[in-house]
Amino acid sequence: MTIQESAKSTLANMVEAHLTSLVREAACVQRHSKRARYHPTSSSASSNTAAASGTDGGDQTGVLRRRLAAEDINLALQWRGSEKLYATSIVAPEVDSNKDNRKIDLQAYLNNENQARAPSELALTSHWLAVDGTQPAIVQNPASLLRKKGLFHRVEEEDDDNVAIAGGSASAAGGIQSQEQNASSTASKTTSGVSVRQLLPRVLSEELQLYFTRITLTLERGGATPTTRRQQDAALASLARDAGLNELVPFLVRYVTKKLYSHLNQPEHCRTLIRMTRSLLSNPHVHLELHLQELMPVLVTCTVAEKLYSKPSENHWALRYDAAETLVQACNMFGDEYVTLKPRVLTVFCEAIEPRKAPATQFGGIVAITNFGPKAIDAFLLLFTESKKHLAVSYWEAWESDLETATLTNMDRRQEIQQCQQALLNAVAIYLECVNPKEQAERIDRDGLVDAFGEKLVPLENGMEDYTMCIL
Repeated sequence: MTIQESAKSTLANMVEAHLTSLVREAACVQRHSKRARYHPTSSSASSNTAAASGTDGGDQTGVLRRRLAAEDINLALQWRGSEKLYATSIVAPEVDSNKDNRKIDLQAYLNNENQARAPSELALTSHWLAVDGTQPAIVQNPASLLRKKGLFHRVEEEDDDNVAIAGGSASAAGGIQSQEQNASSTASKTTSGVSVRQLLPRVLSEELQLYFTRITLTLERGGATPTTRRQQDAALASLARDAGLNELVPFLVRYVTKKLYSHLNQPEHCRTLIRMTRSLLSNPHVHLELHLQELMPVLVTCTVAEKLYSKPSENHWALRYDAAETLVQACNMFGDEYVTLKPRVLTVFCEAIEPRKAPATQFGGIVAITNFGPKAIDAFLLLFTESKKHLAVSYWEAWESDLETATLTNMDRRQEIQQCQQALLNAVAIYLECVNPKEQAERIDRDGLVDAFGEKLVPLENGMEDYTMCIL
């Protein structure tokens, strides 16, 4: 039987490919089995002999040879699903005659291995993040930063040198980039020695970075002209309705807080920033509950700080009113989720209306309590003092005496007192409007209010007097 030349060539190629694949797989098995042997050369063999005799034989060199054994080929065939070979003429693995017979000190080996600390087992532990709104001083919680002095109710503020603030119209365009440049230096300069994770603007998309730049530039231009006012209104309306801003919220909140703290003597610019905060609160797609610890202190500061102007003629009263409205809006939004939020804020405002406080601070406290509604007015402004008078009556009488003693040259003092009186009258008017006459008769001393307020009380109760006359 003769085979054609083409068939011989094809068969030879198939056998060659089969053997090549088998050898490659057997070499892989040998490598994983670590059956390679070190074979010294002629020079290294003489050096080994010299080393055995105690003389210096120079550097030891050799060749690492890999010879396939029958076990390697059989394992490769078994891996391929073929029948193993039973041949005995295959070269067996060579045993190195110059094997190192040194003794191994097990104690030294164990000591060396025990130097590396074994990893601890993964587990979950629980600890208190906050108790009644206050962070406990335990190891698991990061230490609070040093508090800055000179501002009212400023809590956990970082060093101004380490905080990137986008200031001015030029820096607003590069505000995000400046925050990124200082991120690495701030992480190592915290006052408590704890590394704090910084905001990384580079993780934002180019669209969000451009959005941030446009918003900040528009707000910093001011509203001096009708065009800039329309641009501001459009920007704030965009913040109040746009979706997809959650990644930008930390940067917007940081921008608002830093700008407010650094521009407390510019009421008009602060009012714009307060409007920006109100827009963020009004946006249904934005989650601000994670940033209340940054927003609430600055809103309280803008409400009850003693001085929020560079000139007494500036309208800082409107700033206090806007800040109080925004603060009450935040409390109404998150008060059900954080049950201690409203009591803590009202406690601050109750301290702000104490007689020892400045009139501007008292004005902010009265306005804020008024925005909480008639129940807050009844509990904190119309409560009875030790002299059996309403607290509002005591304040009114003290202010009237101050007006009598104040000279005509001290117009700033007179204006502050008059603003406080107007805020108190508004609070009483809201209470008389929202509470029915029967409950008023049970809870307030009408004769005391009439004696204190006099004719100023008449416009506040016209509706009630007409209703009472109809009943009669």
